Amino acid sequence: MTGETHEPYRQDYYPPIPTGFTKYRRTSIIWQFFRLIAINVKILKVMTKSAQG
Repeated sequence: MTGETHEPYRQDYYPPIPTGFTKYRRTSIIWQFFRLIAINVKILKVMTKSAQG
């Protein structure tokens, strides 16, 4: 052991606060729709590669 002590409520233990843009991306229906399309296209690419080979 290094003899390091741990403080119970250090700032390092708390998650970071999301920025305004991050909150927008999480709550925007339009953004979520485009992400859904992008993920579906990626899945289709993987499926077509596995079906061919």
